[in-house]
Amino acid sequence: WQSMLDENHTAELADITTNVLIVWGSKDGIFVEEDQVALEAALSKADVWRVTVDGASHGVLWTHAPKVAAAMVDFLSAVTDRIDPKYPQYLKDGLKMCAVQNALARRVIVKEEDWCDPLNKYHKMLKAGLPLSAVQNALKRDGLDPSTMDGVHRT
Repeated sequence: WQSMLDENHTAELADITTNVLIVWGSKDGIFVEEDQVALEAALSKADVWRVTVDGASHGVLWTHAPKVAAAMVDFLSAVTDRIDPKYPQYLKDGLKMCAVQNALARRVIVKEEDWCDPLNKYHKMLKAGLPLSAVQNALKRDGLDPSTMDGVHRT
């Protein structure tokens, strides 16, 4: 744990220019409110949404999951309607968060079988007989690391 505490990436926070959601529990014994204020200030180029869950501890995600989910839906509703208004509805319909994150990252609508495996379509390409180099080009085109398919063989 000490190595985690020794790392300091505060200077890099100023480089973040995207939307950021901070969810914090008011009874967090590890990161106090001053830490949240400092984090928000360090994200100087980001559009920061900070949500405080009253009475929640450091494990707010587990202890107050419905409130965290509602905050995420509100956040995604606000920041994604410019991309595609369907994304927040996916969450409300019970689609797993990772599926929505994958869709947002790729700015596309994902098929059900791809919901929580962003590499599924690339594995399918290999199964269909496409050369590994073509699959790696597709990964690169989609903004993913082509080396993720290194050592993967057709099955």
